[in-house]
Formats: sequence, structure tokens, C-alpha cells
Amino acid sequence: MQISDNELKSFYALLTPRIEADLAAWYGSDAHLIAEPTFHPRPWSYFFRYRIQMGDSRERAVLAKIRHIENMNVSESMRDTKMREEMKDEYESLVKIRDIFTHAEDAERFSTIRQLAFYEDLNVLVMEEADIRTLKSNFQKPVMWIEGNARRIFESHLELTGQWLRVFHDQIGDAHDGPFFSEAFYQRAQENLQRIRPVYGKNVESLQSMVRMFYDQYKNKTLPYRITHDNFSLANVFVTGDEKICSFDPHNKPGSIYIDIAKFIVDMETCAVQVSTFGMSIPPSRLKKFNAAFLRGYFRSEPVDFHALNLYRLIYLLEKWDDNEEKVLLAGAAKKILYGIAALPMRRYFSKLVDRQI
Repeated sequence: MQISDNELKSFYALLTPRIEADLAAWYGSDAHLIAEPTFHPRPWSYFFRYRIQMGDSRERAVLAKIRHIENMNVSESMRDTKMREEMKDEYESLVKIRDIFTHAEDAERFSTIRQLAFYEDLNVLVMEEADIRTLKSNFQKPVMWIEGNARRIFESHLELTGQWLRVFHDQIGDAHDGPFFSEAFYQRAQENLQRIRPVYGKNVESLQSMVRMFYDQYKNKTLPYRITHDNFSLANVFVTGDEKICSFDPHNKPGSIYIDIAKFIVDMETCAVQVSTFGMSIPPSRLKKFNAAFLRGYFRSEPVDFHALNLYRLIYLLEKWDDNEEKVLLAGAAKKILYGIAALPMRRYFSKLVDRQI
């Protein structure tokens, strides 16, 4: 959505004085703003970047963030009750994650985002800008297409990512047992199968029967449950300039630990570069090593329940496939032909992944 200059000017008139008033508490009495703030819209958030001159001549930047949904402008985002609740939850999560990873056993291997303030009346979260890049940006680099140092470094990052997730699961909330294969998960899997039926090109009934068999087999069994991140993906795991790992903006939903683990692995398998190259950018043999590094970081010497992991991977593969089909279905007229052409290799690739999983 296009945000007008007048709307931004009105918003800055409210936000900038608040940031100026808090600078001394954050960075000392000599800190001051330099230049005008800049606006950086993202699909589900608006960011406002402020540059700061420190007393010792160093420069820093802070980011003010406000959430939005589609077609919601800044002033609407400020007033929206749901956005306010989400922003408050995100601020509290940043506080808790910073505390957890500052005191973790291997704290020197992890990084955190420094939260600065939550202006509840403006619906704005303020945090310190960090020198970070996403794992996704590294995964999609052309240099990753060949065996070499880039892949080895990425593998080490994945092992550290597994360690980060384990610390998060162990410290963010209480542990308890929950259903191995809940009825809600079973229904989601069947609904996704029903929606991809027209494009699967194979006998969906046999796959539906297999999922039903899994449900009957596992519905009365339990798995370790934690507060899950539920937003753990290549795009939401970050590497700092000094090669530390961090993540933020968790959704904090109770569930099996294998939810986050399976979603992350499926995200690597179905990353856009993998789908567009039919899995040739990172071949299955190398993906297997990547998965092993991630699992090694999480479980270390503990056994992995591959029955649970493979079941959850299948469920999230079907969900990801259905999400891609929905994008094709809802594409506007200008993109309809392009999406239709791209859908053919996408369907073949997802079909191959599903077959491999079963």
C-alpha cells in the first residue's frame, strides 16, 4: 500500500520527539539524531530508521517497527487493537529471548536484538539495528550451487541454528507432553490433500488412506511439547557479522518440538531457488547433510524420533504445496500466465518431495 508523504510527516511528528527524549537513556547524554528518518515498508511491517550520532563520534541506528495487514496504512496500524497486542507480545518476546541467550551456556555463539522501547499509544516497537543477514540470503547465493567453502560454512551455521532452537525450546516455557498426531493436524493434512487432488497427478486416495493410518497409529501417543517458535525459517534466522546466530519474532504457540524442526527442514527443501531449479541448486545428498547438521545441533547425542519428524515433514510439505497452489489460483490477470507456467515444474517438484517422504 502506498503511504503518502503527509501521513508519514504526521507520524514522524508523534514518534520523533519520543525517540529524542529517550536517546540519553539509551546511548548517553551526548547522543543525538542525525538526518531525517527513512521509511522502509515490508509486507507485514513498516520500519522507520533513525540514525544516531554518539558522544564518541560513533554512529548507530534504531528501527521503529509497526505491524500492519494488507491495505492498512500507518494511522490505522497505530489504532488497531490486534496489531497492538502483537507488537506488545513481540516486545516481551525480545526481552525474554535477550535474557535467555545472554545467560545461555554458549552465549558467546549467539546474538540478540536489543529492544529499546514499546510505545503502546503509538503501537511502535523500537529496537537497535543489528548487522545481520538471513540464512535464506546465504542459501540462495549462486556460490552455494557448487561444493566448497560456502556450503561448509552454511552447514556450520545450521548446526548452530539447531543449538539456538534447542535453547529456545528448553528455556522459553514449561515442558509437557502432548498428542503425537492431533485430530487438528490430521484434518489439516486431509484438507490439503483434497485441495491438491486436481494437480497431484496420482492416486490421492492412497495417500489419504496412509495419512489416516498414521492418525490411527499415533493419535493416542505423545511427544514432548514446548512453546514453539512457529516462525522458524531461513528468512527468520540471522547470521551476524561475527558469525553468531539469532532469531526473533516468535509466535509462541504450544506444540511439539518437531513442528519447528520439520518446518525449518521443509523450508530448505521448498525454498524458491530449490523449486525453480527442481532441486538442482542444492542436491538431495547435500540437503541430507544440511539436515543432519541442523539435527545434530538440536539433539546432540540424543536420539531423534524420525517417525515424528517424517510425519510432520509430510504434513508441512502438503501445507506448503497447498499454499503455492493458492498463490496460483489468486494471481491477478497480469501474473496469471506467468504463475501458470511456473506451476508446472512446481507441481512436479512437490510431487517428487511427497513421494520421497512416503
